[in-house]
Amino acid sequence: MQVPPGAAILGVLALEEKRAIRPGIPALTVRPADDRVSPSVRSLHVVLFQPEIPQNAGNVARSAAAAGAKLHLIEPLGFFLGDRHLRRAGLEYWDRLDVSLHRNLDELMAANPGALFAFLTKKAVRPYIEIEVSGDVFLVFGRESTGLPDEILEANRDRCYRIPTRPDVRSLNLAAAAAVVLFDVLRRAGFPGTSEPKDRPLTGTLASVRG
Repeated sequence: MQVPPGAAILGVLALEEKRAIRPGIPALTVRPADDRVSPSVRSLHVVLFQPEIPQNAGNVARSAAAAGAKLHLIEPLGFFLGDRHLRRAGLEYWDRLDVSLHRNLDELMAANPGALFAFLTKKAVRPYIEIEVSGDVFLVFGRESTGLPDEILEANRDRCYRIPTRPDVRSLNLAAAAAVVLFDVLRRAGFPGTSEPKDRPLTGTLASVRG
C-alpha cells in the first residue's frame, strides 16, 4: 500500500487502531528520508524485529528521523499502528520518516542483497563500535522481552554485536539501545546531513555562568 508523500503514517493508517495488522500486508512507504549519508555510507536503516511496546517504537522512530535513517518494522507487531502512545512518542516526526512494514526478516534481507546487516544482542562478544560503516547499513534490534531469536543469531554469528554494560545490568531499553548504536554509526560517518546549531554556540560564556 502506497502512502502519499508527506502524509503522517499514523494518520493514514488510523484504521489500524481497531484491528491487528493482517499477515501479508505489502510494505508501506512514507515520505523518503533526506539524503543524509556520507560517501562511505549510502543509507542507514533501523530494523525492529517484532517490537512489543508502542512507546519504544515511537521513540526509535524519532531517533531514526533525526539521523536520516529509514525504519523497518517486522511483523507481528505488539501494538496497532494507530496506537496513541506510538503516535505521541514519535511526535510530529512521522511525516519526515521513511517507514516500511515487512512480513518477516528474511523478506527484508532478500530485498537488500549485499547490504550490511548488524544484529544487536547481549549474547554477542564484539562491541557495537566494530560495526562496519560503509554501504547500506541495517541495524537490527530484537523484541523487548526476548531479543532476537537464537536461530537468527546462529545464522549470523559473524554479524552480531553487543552494547557493553556493567555485569549487574541485564540490558538497555530498546529505544535507548537503538539511539546509542545509530548515532555512533552516524558519528563515524561524519554526521552527514546534520544541521549547525541554531543558536550562537557557547564561546567561553559557560564558565562565567557557572561562576
